Amino acid sequence: MILGLQVAGLLGRPRALEELAGRLWGSLKPRLGQIWPPQGARQHLLWGMAWGLMPCALVYSVVPLALLSGNARDGALLMLAFGAGTLPLVEVLGRSAQLAESWLSRLFWRRVAGTLLAGFGLAGAARAMSIAEHAPRWLAEALAWCR
Repeated sequence: MILGLQVAGLLGRPRALEELAGRLWGSLKPRLGQIWPPQGARQHLLWGMAWGLMPCALVYSVVPLALLSGNARDGALLMLAFGAGTLPLVEVLGRSAQLAESWLSRLFWRRVAGTLLAGFGLAGAARAMSIAEHAPRWLAEALAWCR
């Protein structure tokens, strides 16, 4: 929801989270540079794990859903589905960045995108509250307090 409000221009950026992730990545990058380009399955796996540490607000918005999914398999499947679902869009936007930049420079389209993101966040929060009975007791109490 916060990301949606930020995209819509109604809220500032989460600088503290971005700075923390940036520092973490900055400390890992030189070490990982020793194994670039990756060779063999082990190095590819290490790079894939490191990629998960890249600062990305969209990923941060899905991680709590994965944590609340009930078990590790479902959480991993949710993250896999998120990655697979966003990959085509990321590829298309990467290749047409100028078009996307011109669209998102218009307040109307930023508001549309922000509203959609905030809506997805609200839907995720509603889902989290609906599965509170499957969560650990402390988390269930925290979610019940939020209602």
